[in-house]
Amino acid sequence: MARQEFSWAGWRLAAYYVLLNGCVQGALWLALPVGWGYLTASVFGLSLTLGSVRLRAHLTIKRPMGFLRLWGIVAVLFSVQLVSFVMANLVGYAKLMLGVADRGPGMYVYVCLLAPILEELLFRGMLMRCAEPFGKRFAIFSTAAVFGIYHCSLTQSPFAFALGCVLGYVAVEYSLIWAIILHLFNNLVISDWLPRLSEWLLGELADLMVWGTVAVFSVAALVILVCRQNAIAGYLRRNKGSAGGWKCVVCAPGMWVLALTLIGFTLWNILISRLC
Repeated sequence: MARQEFSWAGWRLAAYYVLLNGCVQGALWLALPVGWGYLTASVFGLSLTLGSVRLRAHLTIKRPMGFLRLWGIVAVLFSVQLVSFVMANLVGYAKLMLGVADRGPGMYVYVCLLAPILEELLFRGMLMRCAEPFGKRFAIFSTAAVFGIYHCSLTQSPFAFALGCVLGYVAVEYSLIWAIILHLFNNLVISDWLPRLSEWLLGELADLMVWGTVAVFSVAALVILVCRQNAIAGYLRRNKGSAGGWKCVVCAPGMWVLALTLIGFTLWNILISRLC
C-alpha cells in the first residue's frame, strides 16, 4: 500500500514537471512572457494536487507556534538563504532572486505567490502524507531530498534541500499552513523584498545590507542550533520511525518515472545550453 502511494505521488510529480516545462516552452514558442507559461502550469498543477491532498487534515494546526519558536525558524530560513547566496555567487550571479519583477508580472506572481503554495501542497502535502507512516524523521528528510532533486540545479538543489528540511519540520510539527506561510515569507520577503529594499535605500551598497542582514540572522540561527543541539539530536532519535521507507521509495515505479523524467530534462537542458 505504501509503495503504491509513493508511486502515485511520483507519477503526479513527474506529470507536473512535464506540464511545467511544456507550458514554459509553449510560451517561448508563442513569443509570450515566460511567466505566463509558469502561471498556466500552476493552475493545472493546483487542480492536479488538490485532489490528492487531504487539505483539512494537513491544514489543521497541530500545536501553536510560539513567538520565540517562530523567530528561531525565521532565523534558520535566513541562514538557509545564505546557502543560495553563496552558491549563486560561486557561479557568477550576484543575487539569486532579485529582478523577478523585471521578467514580467506573471513570473513575479508565480515565484513569490503560486510556487510556494503549490510546492508545499506537492511536497509537504501529497508526498509527506505518503512518508509520515514511516516516522517524522524519514518524512522530513525524504521529502526534502526529492524537493532538492526536483529543482535540477547545482545552485538551487542544495538550497532547496535545506529549505525542505526546515519546512518539513514545520509541516510535521505545526501544520502545512505554517509551512506555506514560511515558504511565502522566504520567497517574497527574504529573496525579493530585502534585496529590492536595500537597493532602493543604499544603491550601490545594497549588497552590503543584504549580506549583513542574512549574516546577522545566520549567526543567530547558529547560536540557536548549537544551544539546542542535544534537543535536536533527541528529537531525531525519538522520531526514527519504522524501517522500510527508503525501500518503498526506491521500489515505487512512479518514483522511477520521476527520477528518469528529471534526469532526462536535466540532460536536455545541458545539451541545449551547449548548442546555444
